[in-house]
Amino acid sequence: MLNPVSGNYSIPKAFAWFRPEGQDHYEELGDTDGIEVNVEVERDERYDNRFGTRRVADSQITAINATLSLTLAQMTNRNRALGVMGSVGRQLQTAATAQTKTITVVDGQQMHAFDIGKLDLANVSVSDGGGTAVLGTDYFLDAAAGLIQFADTGTYTVTYDCAAIAAASNRLKTGIGGNPNIVGEILIRGTNDNGAKVLVRLWKVRLAPSGARGYVSESERGTIQVEGVLQADAAKAAAEGDVNEYAFGYETTLAA
Repeated sequence: MLNPVSGNYSIPKAFAWFRPEGQDHYEELGDTDGIEVNVEVERDERYDNRFGTRRVADSQITAINATLSLTLAQMTNRNRALGVMGSVGRQLQTAATAQTKTITVVDGQQMHAFDIGKLDLANVSVSDGGGTAVLGTDYFLDAAAGLIQFADTGTYTVTYDCAAIAAASNRLKTGIGGNPNIVGEILIRGTNDNGAKVLVRLWKVRLAPSGARGYVSESERGTIQVEGVLQADAAKAAAEGDVNEYAFGYETTLAA
């Protein structure tokens, strides 16, 4: 009796890391619900006409398209930017004191929201020309978002301070659909308890969202769907020893 293969079962688990082009370090993409590499091919097939019913006599692969899909579960700045195809920018704001904005509310606009134009408001006071408006009665304020509502018509003067927002605060500002050129290296590091632990390097992946960016859910945790097209890198493939074999990257096995 032949000796069958044993073991080698695995429930795959891994970290994923992303190094954008021009950056010298990798950013962890966090907890993921799925990381998949899919290699698709195009074939040219030769049918042998010497049979009554033609049969495939030769099949040659003429094109290879490799793709990556990620389901990201943690809302890091990088992941949020990937979810809307944006860059990882920073929200900035200069501190100011005793700023004023005049807002006229006409009939039909009661309890509609008006934008002050600044975030993180403080020391807000509102006058309506005849006196001081009362918070919670005459007006309602979302100081963090810089939004205000008024209960009645009239012309109001809003006086406020706003705090500085520095780059060091790490508050994301990313454009919606603002960066169609998100390209970089992906590193997948296996962490499964059983079976071979993999290390996958994908030299150059062009990333984009593959699903809608959800901002409201009744009960489920949010995820971000990202897909990428692998692009060949002849220089890195040659450095690994074979231009064709390692064109998109490679998978290897880590020490147990």
